[in-house]
Amino acid sequence: MRFCFLVALLCLGAVHAAFADPPQNESDAGAVSDESKFTFDGIWKPKGAMLSGVLIPPPALKAITLKINKNKYEVAVEGEDHSDIGMFTLDPTTTP
Repeated sequence: MRFCFLVALLCLGAVHAAFADPPQNESDAGAVSDESKFTFDGIWKPKGAMLSGVLIPPPALKAITLKINKNKYEVAVEGEDHSDIGMFTLDPTTTP
């Protein structure tokens, strides 16, 4: 189950990286304030992932669901009888 959490965090990191780029010119300056309002809360499905250098096949990706609420997460995989549940923190002083 820790594998699922790792996959989910990798996907989440990719989403955050897309929002973390600084503005390239003054016309993009408004984007910075919009990204600070972004929250990770919600239900997430991975679009792609690798494990030990091997791409995870689409049917396995479709079975994984990540739910985030504040600083708590739950990773569920269809067909498994339990979820990986835990807490996390983000370090705003680092970049991907």
